[in-house]
Amino acid sequence: MVVTCTDEDVRYVGDAIQGALRAPTYAASHHGHARRLRLGLIDPDCVLLVDCGSGEVRPGRRGEPGVTGFVAMAAGTAVGVCRGQVDLAAALAAGDIVMDGEGAALLELFAGITERELVAVG
Repeated sequence: MVVTCTDEDVRYVGDAIQGALRAPTYAASHHGHARRLRLGLIDPDCVLLVDCGSGEVRPGRRGEPGVTGFVAMAAGTAVGVCRGQVDLAAALAAGDIVMDGEGAALLELFAGITERELVAVG
C-alpha cells in the first residue's frame, strides 16, 4: 500500500479503496477503465489519487493531471462509509459528500466495500 498519509483513518480508507479496486467482481466489470479519481479528505486534510487502471491508491495533490472526477468528504465520514456505519446515499443527500465529474465511480467503490471483501482480497 503506497498511501503514506500519517492519520490511521486516512490509511484505513486508502487500504479499503485499494481492496475494492482489486476485488474480482469490481475488476471484471470495470476492466479497461483508466479512470483517475481524486478523493479529498478533510480533517485530516489529505488528497488520495485512485487510479482505477492500475488499481493503486496513493497520495496526490489538488492539481493532479488527468483526473476525471473527484469526491470530497470528512475522513470520519469516509471511515464510517467503509465500515457500514454511514449510509452513502444519506450522506450524499445531506451534502456531507460532494462529487464532480466521474466521482460516481469512486462512490461505487465505496458502496462495494465490506469487511468480508477486504478480508477475502487482502
